[in-house]
Amino acid sequence: MKRWHINIVFGGLVTLFVTMNLLPSIKHSWVRYSGAVVPTGTYALTFSDKPARLLSVQGQRHIPPHTVEDAAAYYALVLFPQGRLEEVDGFSSSDGLRYLDVKHWQLWKGNAFDGTDLRIAYDAVWQTVQVDSQKYDLKKGNLFVIRYSENLTPVVTQLDAIINNKADYEVTKAFKSRLQDDSLVQSL
Repeated sequence: MKRWHINIVFGGLVTLFVTMNLLPSIKHSWVRYSGAVVPTGTYALTFSDKPARLLSVQGQRHIPPHTVEDAAAYYALVLFPQGRLEEVDGFSSSDGLRYLDVKHWQLWKGNAFDGTDLRIAYDAVWQTVQVDSQKYDLKKGNLFVIRYSENLTPVVTQLDAIINNKADYEVTKAFKSRLQDDSLVQSL
């Protein structure tokens, strides 16, 4: 084997080793200095006797140079057609930079029910939210309305507002002010 072949192979191995060992710390530094929310958990608000849920990923945002504040990565107001809504199952997972939240609901209509799943993935590195298969840039807003049709097909609307406050009243008020013609939202 020629010397330059050995140098290329050795250089490639060194590059791979450095990349594999430094990449996680580089990502964490990027998230910390970009102002993204480092996810620590999910939050869900149930509105009594209303087919609606408020979901979010909560965490901490680093504000340079040394300030850390509690914040929300996003808020999703999930609205269903009329009926009694029950959360049947769900799970969450995180690797410290991404957070996946999956919910399974049943909507009771009289004596029958329909079931549906919702998958929301937050990525702190890219500052995006993915609802089912569609990605959204959080720089354009972190408020989402996910409205289910009668056949339980979701339609997602990203609102051009950013709310970091964790107070239920403030978040609900923000949705109400932007959806003034929606009677279900106004009744929350």
